[in-house]
Amino acid sequence: MGVLYEDVVLIREAENPGDPTVITVNCPDKTGLGCDLCRIILLFGLSISRGDFSTDGKWCYILFWVMGKPTTRWVLLKKRLLEVCPSYFSTTGIYYYQPENQQPKQPDVFLLKFWCSYDRKGLLHDVTEVLCELELTIKRVKVSTAPDEKVMDLFFVTDTRLALDFEAFSLVSFQSIHVPRISVNSFTPCASCMWDPQLAVAQLARPPPFVLGGWGMGWGHVVRFGTYIHVPLGSRVRVSLERFSPFSLGKWFIQLRFFIRELLHTKKRQEETIHHLKAALDDIMISCEIELAGPEFTACSQGSPFLPSAITEDMFCLELAKGCPSGCLTSNSVSVTMDNTLSPSHTLVRILCQDHKGLIYDIMRTLKDYNVQVSYGRFFANSKGNCEVELFITQADAKKVIDPSKQNALCSRIRMELSRPLRVAVISRGPDTELLVANPVELSGRGRPLVFYDIALALKILNTNIFSVEIGRHMICGREWEVYRILLEEGNSCSLPKKKLQEGVRNRLMGWE
Repeated sequence: MGVLYEDVVLIREAENPGDPTVITVNCPDKTGLGCDLCRIILLFGLSISRGDFSTDGKWCYILFWVMGKPTTRWVLLKKRLLEVCPSYFSTTGIYYYQPENQQPKQPDVFLLKFWCSYDRKGLLHDVTEVLCELELTIKRVKVSTAPDEKVMDLFFVTDTRLALDFEAFSLVSFQSIHVPRISVNSFTPCASCMWDPQLAVAQLARPPPFVLGGWGMGWGHVVRFGTYIHVPLGSRVRVSLERFSPFSLGKWFIQLRFFIRELLHTKKRQEETIHHLKAALDDIMISCEIELAGPEFTACSQGSPFLPSAITEDMFCLELAKGCPSGCLTSNSVSVTMDNTLSPSHTLVRILCQDHKGLIYDIMRTLKDYNVQVSYGRFFANSKGNCEVELFITQADAKKVIDPSKQNALCSRIRMELSRPLRVAVISRGPDTELLVANPVELSGRGRPLVFYDIALALKILNTNIFSVEIGRHMICGREWEVYRILLEEGNSCSLPKKKLQEGVRNRLMGWE
């Protein structure tokens, strides 16, 4: 029978200050689900203090104990967690028609351009905080300070909030003596999905009258042939077909098409973004514009393809050396062991390490990249910041990890990812000081959440202003990295020792402050 849509994710908020909030996920399983869930939890700025995983290969049950904040938007968090949970239909054998060889559409990139009358402490952090709250993903940033102290910010962003454009039209044969009418009702929030919102094309060919869905609710507005309807993604939609004549001598066909696009295309979403930015920047904002980034803007957004050769080898080395290079973020010690004797069908991975921000996400994204399935697992962090993780895993073929070379490769990668989840360096670029932060990109193409937000916050606390920023992706040592290059203002950066600057940014990124 499955689980009601509302019960797939349940959140029981903490009753007393300091107590954890419990998140329960009960849905069909898929490889990488734990990574997707942990990434969203990290995106909302929450830390996981305890976790339990269990699955039979088709259905999973997951519990997270998270430490929240007074400003945490739990309703929105539940909605985002629901979006990454597989549909119930994935376990029933019910599939929907999709065109063959259809490539996933890349999200549209928008240029957010605004001028401020002068620079002030924490300006970039305040802008970044607003964009994160609006769920706009920052892809590139170009911040420049003019000689007259005016600031021009160029943010290249994508919108994670999507909407569904719905098109319906009819093909009626010449023998028909009636005209079909198509009605659409949309309801939010979604209580039960009868079709996949990612559906590209659905074609129906049945004699009238016919009802697709059938929730028994009132009629909505009439959609005539070729008309588009804008429906928020995640809404429940009923499509009903009605004939005007009681007789029909021929056949008729209805074609339904669903188009997904970003909400930032709409005027309302753009006005909302500008309004929040003006509220955060008070009266120093001179102007603000949002437009779809064209080729000329995309060219300007590309970061420099060259990185300083002096730090490339040390920062992006994929092997752990006895002496860690300067600038690496490392936990005190990481122990990763494998055992095939405790379970007849699973390999036990035991991890002992120091806790840091996004620890479970780092473990899960590594397993996802290796196409490893977690069948059972638990995680616990004590008050001293020490963590213990036990995971029963299988390979993609549902077998244990027996090959010693595969065991060593997986253990080494987990150990490296937990010891050095991010790379930080402070270097001199001529007379200027430059801060470099790099994090590995998932094979799915997603970078680590909130990295730029934490960098901007750390520099604000250290009373260090930013002159310009470049964010780009680079293929280094056969792996894609997201690299943040922040050029600091001379006056502030010169007065602060490089070691203190590096430690301040490192501790903020690792959640050790």
